Amino acid sequence: MSDDAIRSWRIDAGRQTIVLASQHERLPECVYWGGVLPEGEDLAELARAQRLDVTGGMLDSNPDLSLCPESANSFPGQPGLSLTDASGAPVHPTFTFIGEDNTHDGLTLSFGDGLAGLTLEFWFTAQPDSGLITAQTRLTAQAPHRVHWLAAPVMPAP
Repeated sequence: MSDDAIRSWRIDAGRQTIVLASQHERLPECVYWGGVLPEGEDLAELARAQRLDVTGGMLDSNPDLSLCPESANSFPGQPGLSLTDASGAPVHPTFTFIGEDNTHDGLTLSFGDGLAGLTLEFWFTAQPDSGLITAQTRLTAQAPHRVHWLAAPVMPAP
């Protein structure tokens, strides 16, 4: 994957579409949530178009609002995950893409931090009859950890 390569996913249900995108194999963010998009929509271009520019007076770019904002990525708000290891030491994982399972009614995205022994999964299920999309977050660990906070997938509000 090139430096600018974007991995993207689409979830359709009833009259709505959600588009998720990940750059550099990092945790994805919701780049579109609205009316149904045309079938041939270029999702990577949609993701590029929503990026915020660095403007005058800014030293750094705005941190991404991923589905699970990471405190290690200078996200200024509430992180999506707060945990410690069994001894109580804070853990700040850095998740990268592991794989996806895209079925006719849903999508599961898996991200891992091999050093911390953690896997973070996002599940989206489309219910075309009702037009609802349900979303869940699941964290698994190879060793005991204390989870203080784990958010449902973080989505932008209108």
